[in-house]
Amino acid sequence: MEHYDVAVIGVGGVGSATLRTLALAGFSAVGIEQFEIAHANGSSHGETRIIRQAYFEHPDYVPLLKLAYELWEKIEAHSNRTLWLRNGLLEIGPPDGILIQGIESSVQTHDLPVRRLTADECRKTYPQYHVPEDFVAIFEENAGVLLVEECVKSMAEQATQAGATLFANEPIQKIDFGNTHVLHTANQTIAAKQVVVTAGGWASNWIAPLRRHLQLRRKRLEWYSATSSRSQADARCPAFFYELPQGYFYGFPAIIQQVKVAEHSGGKVLPNPEAQNDDHAAYDEECRRRVDTFAREYLLDAQEWRKSQSCIYTVSPDEHFIVDRHPEFENVLFAAGLSGHGFKFAPALGQILCDMTQGKKTSIADFLRLQRLT
Repeated sequence: MEHYDVAVIGVGGVGSATLRTLALAGFSAVGIEQFEIAHANGSSHGETRIIRQAYFEHPDYVPLLKLAYELWEKIEAHSNRTLWLRNGLLEIGPPDGILIQGIESSVQTHDLPVRRLTADECRKTYPQYHVPEDFVAIFEENAGVLLVEECVKSMAEQATQAGATLFANEPIQKIDFGNTHVLHTANQTIAAKQVVVTAGGWASNWIAPLRRHLQLRRKRLEWYSATSSRSQADARCPAFFYELPQGYFYGFPAIIQQVKVAEHSGGKVLPNPEAQNDDHAAYDEECRRRVDTFAREYLLDAQEWRKSQSCIYTVSPDEHFIVDRHPEFENVLFAAGLSGHGFKFAPALGQILCDMTQGKKTSIADFLRLQRLT
């Protein structure tokens, strides 16, 4: 039986970041992933993710984002891959809506640089996007796009280069929790002084108190052909996020050949993560219809549908993350309920979880603790 200081369960976005941070901090760390690294069964896939600082969800996320920005810079600098495209973000909605008011609250609280545009100014500057007359837009130049699979691979590689052990395609069958935790897989038994659970939709399998707080939602991603070079990832074509009466929609220019579009709102509730493999044809068709309708009206360069992919949102009741210690086992930590907006925070959450294993104060994430939901 191999012994480690820390075992990380789930090596997706946050898990790979945590494993990397632990290894760099000198821990004897092991990461255990039930699928391959950068797989398509959870939440950390689909080519691209938006990264932004003017956070409409809550101003308290901004300090975490500033830390994440610093760490993504370091991760990319030590990678042999391009991980981050600085092409900006255009957010469009009614001036009194949740999106615009939330952005402006974060901007005012943290003095963030953004540019507010009228509908007419936005159409002239970014003609590939339709903007209703009574809407406004906010352009955040400091935002951009993370190449999600490349990020996960790079963080996992940097973790092993720093001395971490990584097991992929190794589902955990059982954990005996105690002063030292014993993790059983089909092939081996692993002992660890501390455990960090970053297992996405599978987190509640190992953190029982989370079961009543997490909801799994099946989400769809759609890709479309582009008609002109305006859809390429250049300075005139940022990523986008819309607040509309029918929902929240977001997407990316043709960074990897095609325009990617998805709906952030909604989603089909799943009883467990394995249910994503059930027959969801009717739901998937309805999702594509909704995204098709949005794309035809608002994305003037998105044309023929090309492909789809599904992913899982693991959603907390207030759609904020849950980052804390297990209520019963002080040496079991977790990050869960990232609610479809967590990937950009991965290195910051990895740093916080690493700090927690050392007993360090982490007030930057106090608003994400489990006790707010109990």
